[in-house]
Amino acid sequence: MKTRIIEATDGVLYGKFLLGRFDTEWQRRPQIHRTDPRVLPSRMPLLRQEGWGPDHLLVLDLSSHGLGSVFLPHPRRDPAWDVAEKGLVGLV
Repeated sequence: MKTRIIEATDGVLYGKFLLGRFDTEWQRRPQIHRTDPRVLPSRMPLLRQEGWGPDHLLVLDLSSHGLGSVFLPHPRRDPAWDVAEKGLVGLV
């Protein structure tokens, strides 16, 4: 994973975040064989099984909250919408 630590402010609040972009992790395949007959085994890479793609970012709040999530940045969307969608409003 390629990472970078950034600082961000809106003029009042200040935060420190770790941004991560998956690289070799994309190749990781499942190691656990499912025994439940209702669940079909998949050899698809783990991150792809969750619907994540190479444009997704892992964002970790480096404050005392320590929260994080995986986001798909969109150049025309307000980042506050992404935070609200993940249920992190008021926590970061």
